[in-house]
Amino acid sequence: MAAMPHASLLVPLFCAACSVAPEPSPQITAATFLPEIAGEGAREAQVLYQDGALPTPVAGGTLWTFGDTFLGTRRADGAPAYTGNRSNTMAFLPEGARELPPRLQYLRGGDGVAAAPLALLADEDVEKRRLWPLAGVQLGARSYLYYGLIDVTGPGPWGFRAVGTGLATAAQPCGPYQRLVGPPGGWPIDPTSIVADGPWLYLFAPRRFWGEQEFRSGLLIARVAAEAIEQPAAYEFFGGLGAEGAPRWVATVEAAVPAAEEVWGQASVVWHPEVSCHVLATSSHFGRPRGIQLRWSAAPWGPWQPFGPGDGWFEVPERAGERTQLVYCTMLHPELDLPGERVVTLTFCRLLERAWAFTNPEVVRVGLAAPER
Repeated sequence: MAAMPHASLLVPLFCAACSVAPEPSPQITAATFLPEIAGEGAREAQVLYQDGALPTPVAGGTLWTFGDTFLGTRRADGAPAYTGNRSNTMAFLPEGARELPPRLQYLRGGDGVAAAPLALLADEDVEKRRLWPLAGVQLGARSYLYYGLIDVTGPGPWGFRAVGTGLATAAQPCGPYQRLVGPPGGWPIDPTSIVADGPWLYLFAPRRFWGEQEFRSGLLIARVAAEAIEQPAAYEFFGGLGAEGAPRWVATVEAAVPAAEEVWGQASVVWHPEVSCHVLATSSHFGRPRGIQLRWSAAPWGPWQPFGPGDGWFEVPERAGERTQLVYCTMLHPELDLPGERVVTLTFCRLLERAWAFTNPEVVRVGLAAPER
C-alpha cells in the first residue's frame, strides 16, 4: 500500500487551495453490486448469517470482525438448520487475496465452528449481554480491538441498547483478547474506523450531538497518541477548524463539534492513494434507507466534501421480492481494491422488512475519476 502523506504536511497545501477556490471533487463513475460475502470459509466455520465486516489491517493481511453471527448448516433444499449463535466472530484475509467472495479464514474453536474473540466476564449474563466488535488496530507486537457493550432489551433487530464501549488487547491479531478495565461507561469513543498518521491514531464514530430527540447525527473524531491508547484520559476530540484551517482539539467529548453531518450508524475512513485523499463512507438513515454516501478530504479531520456528481450518494438496488428497511454498516475495504485502479471496494449490511430475514454483508465496487478542473 502506498504511504500516506503526514497530515501536518497537508494542512498548508489544503488551506492555500481553500483561500483561492474550493478544490474540485473526485467523481463517482459507476457502482457494481456483487453478491453476499458468504463463501467456503463461512461454510467450513458453520456461519450462516452475520453482520459487521469491519476491517483491521494487520501483519500479513486484514482482520474482518463481525457482530451477531448465526451458526448452523444447510439442509439439502438450502434451508438453514440453526445450531447456535455468537455475538462476535472474526476472520482473517491474507494479503493479496482480492477474489470475491473473499476466502475468509475464520477463527474457530476445537469443534471447527466459528469462535468469539471476545468473551463475557463471569458476572455478565449470556442471555442479556452482547459484545459487538468495532474498529481495531495493530501497534507493534500488540493488537487492539474496541467493542460495544450491548444489553438485550427484547426480541427482534431493535431489541437492544448500547451501555458502553470497551477496549481489548492481544499478543496476536486473532487473540485471545483480554478486555481492559476502563472508567465507568468505558472508553470515550466507540470507533468504527481508525486512521494511523504519524504518532497519532484518528478514531471516527457517529454521534447524536443534538440529542436523541432531533433527527440529526454527526461525525465525531478523536485522536490519541498510539502509545497512550490504553489511557482514556489521553483522548482528544475535534473541536472545529481555525481561521487557517488547522484543527482544534478539546479535552472532553462534550466539547467536541461534528466534523460532518448526516453520519449515521457507522463511519468508515481510509486513505486512498489513487485519488490522493481520505475517503469517508457512510450508510443510510430512515429518510433514505438504501443510500450510501462517499465524501473526501485531504486531512483526516476534514473538511469533508461529497464526491461528485451531486452529493456523493448512490442507491443500493432492492432485492427481488424483498423490501429493504435499512442499509447499514458500510465499510471501506482497501485490501480488496484493485491495485493501480481508481476503485473503492465496500461491504454493507441490509436489514429487510420481512421478519427474521437474516442476511450477510454484500459487496459493491465503486469506480472513481480524478476531479474535473
